[in-house]
Amino acid sequence: EQDDELSIVVPTPSSDKEENMTQDQEIQEEPQELQEEPSNDLLANLRPLLPGPKNPLEPLGGNGEKGENWEKTCQGGTCAHTIYNYAKHYQKNGLWQNIDESFYSSGCQTGHDFCVIDNLYQVHMKSYLDAAAPLTLAYGNLNLGFSPLKLSYRSNDQQQLIAAIRHSPSQVNTHRAVYPQAFGTGIDMQFHYLPKTFKEDIIIKQKENLPLINITTGTDTTLDLEFQMQLPSLATVFVNNQPWDKQTRTATQGNIIITQGATKLSLPPPFALDAK
Repeated sequence: EQDDELSIVVPTPSSDKEENMTQDQEIQEEPQELQEEPSNDLLANLRPLLPGPKNPLEPLGGNGEKGENWEKTCQGGTCAHTIYNYAKHYQKNGLWQNIDESFYSSGCQTGHDFCVIDNLYQVHMKSYLDAAAPLTLAYGNLNLGFSPLKLSYRSNDQQQLIAAIRHSPSQVNTHRAVYPQAFGTGIDMQFHYLPKTFKEDIIIKQKENLPLINITTGTDTTLDLEFQMQLPSLATVFVNNQPWDKQTRTATQGNIIITQGATKLSLPPPFALDAK
C-alpha cells in the first residue's frame, strides 16, 4: 500500500480527508524537449541548514542561455555548451533558475523545521518524525501530507507488527534527511530530495534487526509500511487503475496516481535493495 505527495506552501485544509495506505513513494516527471516550459505532469539528499536559498534568476538568451538539462556560456567569440544527465534548471516566471536541492531552515510552513521552498515541487519537514508530525509535499495545485504509522510483515490476510513509528530526531545533510531508529533498533527512515523525485527509504542495517516471522499462512511474506495521507478534497486517486473512494482500506502492487486538474503525481511500488 502507499501514499504521499502534495502542493503549495499552504497547510492542507481541515476539510481534507485522511487516508491509510501502505508503501514507498517517488515522484517523477515525463521527459520534455529542451527549451520547453515544464509541464504539470509530475510522476512523483541534504546540505547544512542555511538561513535561505541564494539562487538569482537568469534571463533566457545572452551569455547565460539555459534549458532544463543544458546551459550555454559565451566568452568573446567562443561558446561552450554543457549537457547534464539530470534536470539542473526549472522555469520560474519565464526565467530559468538553478535547481537547489538543499534543505533550509527559513521560509518553511508554520510548525516545520526545514524545507525546500523553490524548484518544481516543495517539501516541508519536521525535526522529529512520528505519527503526529506529517511532512508536506506541494506541486502545482496539489498539497499533500504524509505521516508514517507502522512497519509490519504481511502474508495473505495476516499481519505481524514489527514496530510503530517512533519519535525519532532527524539528521540533515545537504539533500538527505535521516530519522535513525524510526522503527526500532537498526531500522532507519530516510528521505531524499531530488530534482524530480522525492524518495523515501526504509534502511534495515542488518537482517538480525528484524523479528522472527510468526505468520502461519502463506509463503510470500512482505514488508508493509503503513502511513496516513492528507489529500485535497478535489484530488482524484487511482488505485489499480480505478478511482479510489478515499475511505476503503486497500492495497496495490502497482502505481498509485493522484490527479487534480492538469497536475499528476505517481507513487510507484516499493522495491528492496541488498546493501551487500
